[in-house]
Amino acid sequence: MGQTQSQFFEQAPLIRKSRKQESERSIQHRIEEYLTNRKVVWSRTDCSHYGTGQPYNHKVTRHGWPDITLCYCGWFVGIEVKSATGVLSEAQKICHGELGEAGAYVVIARGIPDVRKALDYCESNPK
Repeated sequence: MGQTQSQFFEQAPLIRKSRKQESERSIQHRIEEYLTNRKVVWSRTDCSHYGTGQPYNHKVTRHGWPDITLCYCGWFVGIEVKSATGVLSEAQKICHGELGEAGAYVVIARGIPDVRKALDYCESNPK
């Protein structure tokens, strides 16, 4: 069974501020490279015109949907990429909670260690 909304928020990682804060875009690119190298089936949720920052019609992508989604060991996993100081929007809290209730595993990733921990969880608890 998936995580409830309260379980999801209890697992949000506590991160100490680094010397130089890495952008969410940079963190996401590193995570995508890591997933590709591990041969994980994944996809990026693209909610903006590439390079322009102009939003697409949000009827295509639901507000709050995780930045990266993947399937691993029978799990549907949502990865929400956040910087060291990034916080979830209300739409993200609602959407991620609903995904957890539907059986998905959703994680806030502030770096590759958070993704590695999520994949380890899936491997230890295959569906």
